[in-house]
Amino acid sequence: MRCLAAACLLIFTTTLHARQLLVFVSAPPLQYLAEHVGGTAVAVESVVPPGQNPVSYDPSPQQLQRFADAALYVRSGLPFEAAWLQRFENLNPGMAVLDARLGLPVAADATHVHGSGGGELDPHVWTSPLNAVEISRRMQQALTRLAPQHAELFADNQQRLQRRLEMLHRELARQLQQHAGARLLAYHPAWGYFAQTYGLQQLAIERDGKEPGPRQLVSLIEEVRREPVACLLAQPQFSDRSARVVAAELGIELVYTDPLAYDLPASLLQVAAAVAGSCHE
Repeated sequence: MRCLAAACLLIFTTTLHARQLLVFVSAPPLQYLAEHVGGTAVAVESVVPPGQNPVSYDPSPQQLQRFADAALYVRSGLPFEAAWLQRFENLNPGMAVLDARLGLPVAADATHVHGSGGGELDPHVWTSPLNAVEISRRMQQALTRLAPQHAELFADNQQRLQRRLEMLHRELARQLQQHAGARLLAYHPAWGYFAQTYGLQQLAIERDGKEPGPRQLVSLIEEVRREPVACLLAQPQFSDRSARVVAAELGIELVYTDPLAYDLPASLLQVAAAVAGSCHE
């Protein structure tokens, strides 16, 4: 009987996966959103796995093979896409592509300490819960076009996720309301949308994707001494060498955060707690 039950379960699981839409996303936070919207009707995979560098990551041969079966790809402008997006589309010309940045307010990658030069736009659009709500709506629309038989499921899931994200936004706003104008220093400029949403200023150690030289580090430290920062953020995908030097010189805590973490609410709450807990009054 147990063998029969196991065989039935295997058949059910295989059939379920065969009916699911395969969705690829650029990064784990988008996987979080897509899975919550798509529910059991979708199978979602992130091109960049947790902990991997989105600048230098190359998809595995197994991932590339699976792109041939994908119904949807959700992009965000992460650096690896410049080299790979066209290849993804060539592998599967019928695959729909959704840009997660579509219709969202534009944020520069950072407010730099030195100079007024711009830089590329920040692809980490999900670091604002309000952006995440809009992204989830666009995901719902895209999935409904691909699988209209699941329209009600997608709509219900999106509404449930939207309520959760709006509650998260209210909690973040409550934690940060007394710290408007505070400056957070990040090694890699990944928190621009978060800062923009909650009235903070993001400063970046990294410039144009390059680690600063000794002279730039000295200048940065002098600037921050004149205008203190709330906290210094590092992330696991990048070297923390320069960040550790700055933290030691300034005597401030180095907080490790991950803007590419799957658990989006937890990562945003961590940054808010770091800002609120170390702001200079």
